[in-house]
Amino acid sequence: MKTDERSVVVEVTENGRSKRLVYPIATDDGELMTHRLKRLLAGKLGSSDGDDGIKRDIHYVGMVWRKPYVLLQEILQDRLKFQRELIELGDGNKLTRVPPTTIPEKTSSTNVTKLIQKELRLRKAMKRRLAEFNYPGVKVRP
Repeated sequence: MKTDERSVVVEVTENGRSKRLVYPIATDDGELMTHRLKRLLAGKLGSSDGDDGIKRDIHYVGMVWRKPYVLLQEILQDRLKFQRELIELGDGNKLTRVPPTTIPEKTSSTNVTKLIQKELRLRKAMKRRLAEFNYPGVKVRP
């Protein structure tokens, strides 16, 4: 999936001080690295070793999202595309009846994170279903 978002911001506390770190989530050609995004959404930031080899006391606080929540909109549109393809194939299962996610006008970053996680799960389930139909261009990681 192509994305316009190149990175995400994660809020952490390091040695008791609040800090925001930027993590890339797209390849050079704009392809979304969903595995990395899922790990970041779950608070898995990687090693806490500093450049000097000393362990740092880093704690995940949450993701920082700003309007218009471009990444959420892109993932939602991609999921809806897969949903339309399933309907065209005549697959009337519970995945085809999931309504589009409404993006609230005012919401917390925690809620946006939950919505993104939900859309990623739905998108993956739809890709798996399309792969069962041997749909061209759909690749599913195990």
